[in-house]
Amino acid sequence: MKKRKRLFFGFIIAVLVIITVEACLHIAHFVVLGVQKKEKSKDSEYMISLSKEDKEASMDMDWTLLNTLQYLKWRREEYAGKYVNINSQGVRKTWFPVDAPKRFTETIYMFGGSPLWGIGAGDDYTIPSYFSKLLNNNEYNYLVYNYGESGYTFTREVINLILLLREGHRPDYVIFYDGANDVDAAYQSAIPGGTFHLVSRKLERIKQNDILMDIYFFWCDLIDLIKRHSMIYRVSKEKISIYLPGRQRYSNRELHSLADGIIEYYVKSKGLLDHLSIAYGFKYICFWQPVLFSKKNLTNEEIKIYQKQKGGQLGQLYIIVNGILAEKSLTNFFNISNTLDNTLKRYYLDFCHLSEEGNEAVAKEMYRVFKKEFLPDTR
Repeated sequence: MKKRKRLFFGFIIAVLVIITVEACLHIAHFVVLGVQKKEKSKDSEYMISLSKEDKEASMDMDWTLLNTLQYLKWRREEYAGKYVNINSQGVRKTWFPVDAPKRFTETIYMFGGSPLWGIGAGDDYTIPSYFSKLLNNNEYNYLVYNYGESGYTFTREVINLILLLREGHRPDYVIFYDGANDVDAAYQSAIPGGTFHLVSRKLERIKQNDILMDIYFFWCDLIDLIKRHSMIYRVSKEKISIYLPGRQRYSNRELHSLADGIIEYYVKSKGLLDHLSIAYGFKYICFWQPVLFSKKNLTNEEIKIYQKQKGGQLGQLYIIVNGILAEKSLTNFFNISNTLDNTLKRYYLDFCHLSEEGNEAVAKEMYRVFKKEFLPDTR
């Protein structure tokens, strides 16, 4: 009995200590926020003031907002917000002129991961929206669709295109914007062509059991709550990570072998795209996106992001892949990874997601290439 009492009171004391520490850290956090108001104001240049709901829909890979699909594995569900809007097919809203229905003559489908989808940006300030503005404000008549999705690799996007073609979609042009997920997913899985599939695998194992599903989502919500609101979690994560060097997962030889495999897998998927283009009569173009790891001239803020995200071997892998791509001669392929190299502005929110200004800079380069390749000046 005495042992149980000791355990009970020990538990109560532990809870009280945690609550006290949390309270003290929250107070300290608010004090620091007051001191750093000017620094915080800088972030408004790079992140739109989204509502809480819009920010969650935009910034987080929130699995409760995603449909699990047989071939694609996931897709965001329909959502309506002030700055973020997704239709019933999981396609994010893209800017178009007010008189769109009367003037559009051709369609452009844009595929990519979350950088193309527009993490951290409002509907009108994603790469597809800026691309649409550049086209339609220069007297070209195109309807642009944003088929970007978090975690999608080039091959998964090609599969998505195949499914759309099967359903009767007939785009005139198709644009792919990739690189970040293709390299990162291969790095995480150690398999060229690997995908971010861990969550979908977990769901596959438990989806037949309603109780397990409830427990799973309760656990996800609890972890999410701790990550969002626990100052103990934030402080411990930041402080401990300083003393933990990036784990060396691969030897130099393995890293180069993985890079070769990534390119080979990409080229094979692109070969399939060539056949689809001929069979269904659309023109396509592929872009290899800029990432922080391969940028030559980093700003002070970008250096902090690089250090925080520990580029390490993942950063090396990006650089190796870029080097291999530079030696390749691929049709309808353009490596625009150096687009942001010489800017003195902070365009990166993390290693691959860009500010709205960064989205605009990338869209301008894509428009320049697209116009040169497909739009001879015959207006």
